[in-house]
Amino acid sequence: MLHGEYWPKELANEKHEERTEKPPAISAFCLLTSVFPLVFTCAALAGEPAPREKTVFKADMSTLTVGRDGKVYLCSTDNNAIVLRMNRDGSDRRTGPGFAAPRNVAANAVGMMAMAIPGQLILSDPDFYVLWAMDKIYSGFESVGVAAPAHVEAGTGDFYAADQYRDRIIRCNAFGKRLGFWNVPREPAGPTGEIRDFRVCENTGTLYVLTSDSVIRCFEASGKDWSINAKKLWSIPSGVVWGETRDGGGSGGFDVDDDGVLYATDGKGEIIKRYALDGKAMPDLKLHVPANLRPADRGFHTLRIADGEAILKRVHSTEFFQRYDLATGALKNIADLNDAEKTPPPLRVLFLGNSQIWTGCGNIPAIIEELSHTQKDGVRRIEASEVVLPGAALKDVWQQAEGVHKILNGQYDWVVIHESVFQPNKEEMFEYTRKFHSMAMLGGKKLLIFATGDLENKRGNHKVMHDNALQMARELHCSVAGGGMAWLKAWETDPKLDLHHTDRAHPNVKGYYLNACVIYSVITGLTPVGLDPFTLSKSEAEFLQGIAWEQAQEDRRNAE
Repeated sequence: MLHGEYWPKELANEKHEERTEKPPAISAFCLLTSVFPLVFTCAALAGEPAPREKTVFKADMSTLTVGRDGKVYLCSTDNNAIVLRMNRDGSDRRTGPGFAAPRNVAANAVGMMAMAIPGQLILSDPDFYVLWAMDKIYSGFESVGVAAPAHVEAGTGDFYAADQYRDRIIRCNAFGKRLGFWNVPREPAGPTGEIRDFRVCENTGTLYVLTSDSVIRCFEASGKDWSINAKKLWSIPSGVVWGETRDGGGSGGFDVDDDGVLYATDGKGEIIKRYALDGKAMPDLKLHVPANLRPADRGFHTLRIADGEAILKRVHSTEFFQRYDLATGALKNIADLNDAEKTPPPLRVLFLGNSQIWTGCGNIPAIIEELSHTQKDGVRRIEASEVVLPGAALKDVWQQAEGVHKILNGQYDWVVIHESVFQPNKEEMFEYTRKFHSMAMLGGKKLLIFATGDLENKRGNHKVMHDNALQMARELHCSVAGGGMAWLKAWETDPKLDLHHTDRAHPNVKGYYLNACVIYSVITGLTPVGLDPFTLSKSEAEFLQGIAWEQAQEDRRNAE
């Protein structure tokens, strides 16, 4: 889930700046989707190239990366590309659109993705909504070939792409702004010295480059200034043979951990060699690869290191990857295309609104995720996303268009909307609720109208806002969640209970928690009693959970 407080500081302003430049394209999109809502895909805002029609995922023609968000990403490299995201145990698989003949896909710490395709770098959000298509950070494709960028890697927030024909690694942020590039001297001269693969360790300011002669070179590459000449620190013969997966070429793989330790293995994938930050050899790691999993002909071609684990991929028709413990070398699990899901698929919820959904003192999407994680086994967990515009009314959220686009193209089960507490125009609320309901119906989602509480000195508005939401729920045959009504019930029992933040306009932690419990109960039909208390005491949480369950049951009955 994407939360503003997790963004690196240098990205926070970029996010605001870049999005202020998008209204013309978004307005056109909004106009067109009102006429042809099902025609548009997530590439509509980014322009060419458009995603191809989805086909069966081809495990043997795919590349693998481990995102900075901890997820495994596989990208089929044929002309009908598909991106597959899953947990490292192979569970919770999510499919998204790819683009023709991609090299690989990488994800930063908040799950934003970059895909390297011939001539472009495609940037998308965690819901596979395309934000940018960068086709101007490279040059000279026609004269030097169409393979660039050869590879893309993710940092905590930024992305790095190999412009191999110009011997450089380009750095950009997640919103399409170039930050600079590192010039990497070609060694040896000629085609064998071209950059084929690379890794970046932001913690140590080092860059690791693989060339066609199987040599890995380590460079000092810190800073974001333009056109830095990377300083070579050391090099090793790696045993890694570069080759594109679609051709079945190449064997072995390499990766770097957050301490700058280099890991490399040959195509057999049984011994991983390790090199310290200064290039000195460390003890080898022997993996306990079962005999029936050892490569017969074309072997392992990818190695990734993440959180004390080694993940290897081989050319195989159904196998995604093998996962090993770095401390012991023991096999932990194998993810396979034919495996049944280990857990039910998540219930995906999209929140559209303003700071009544989340601010620095409360976060409804995060709370309902935590509530779902403490449910009994077999119950679907919740995965939440949000589009939050401070102070926005439903009309503003609609006109901003990102939420509409996510409804139509995202894989959600529920869409939650709410009106601003400062919106006195009931008819306008009705108009845009109907519009969002139409989009939800087209996208195959269920709509939930969340009726918030109001300012501290306007308690009378709690019931008014709830009545408006309930009227719409009955008309549209959708659901309602009465957060404000739950507050009134809580005050009947405890008149001194403070549910407002110090600004007396937003909820405090208890207020957000109560609202989240009501929404959770309406969506799942389950009681929140006994679930995660979040940051509250057990007694505080249980009181609010009971109120929320009572309100949710009432809302479900009244909306019918």
